Amino acid sequence: MTLRLLADENIDGQIVRALASHDVKWIAHDCPGILDPEVMKLALKNGRTLLTSDKLLAERYARSPEHAHLGLIFLRLAGLPEALKASRVQKYLDNRQTLSFVQLIIKKKSMRERSLPLLD
Repeated sequence: MTLRLLADENIDGQIVRALASHDVKWIAHDCPGILDPEVMKLALKNGRTLLTSDKLLAERYARSPEHAHLGLIFLRLAGLPEALKASRVQKYLDNRQTLSFVQLIIKKKSMRERSLPLLD
C-alpha cells in the first residue's frame, strides 16, 4: 500500500526521492516558505502524513487531535550523510501500510512508535 506523505521543507531531497514508491508531496517543491500552521492545514486538507525533522512542528502536530488520524513521522537524523538518512527512512516506511494514529520517531540507530491522541 502506498503512503500519502507531506514532506516538510526541511526534508532532504534524497529522502523524498527514496520514497518514490509512495505518494509524496514536498513543501520545498510545491509551496516553499509556508509557515508551520499552513503546513499543518495542508496535511489535513490533503489527507497526508507529515514527514518532518522540525521538533517544534512535530510537537505541535503530535498534540493536535484533528491530525492524529493522518500520522506523523519525525526524523532525528542530524549529522548522518543524506544517503544514509534516505536508506533509514525508506527501510522503516516501505513495509508500512498505514500510519493512522501513529507517530514514528526515526533516529540514527532506531525507530520508536507512539500513539497519537484521539479526538474527544
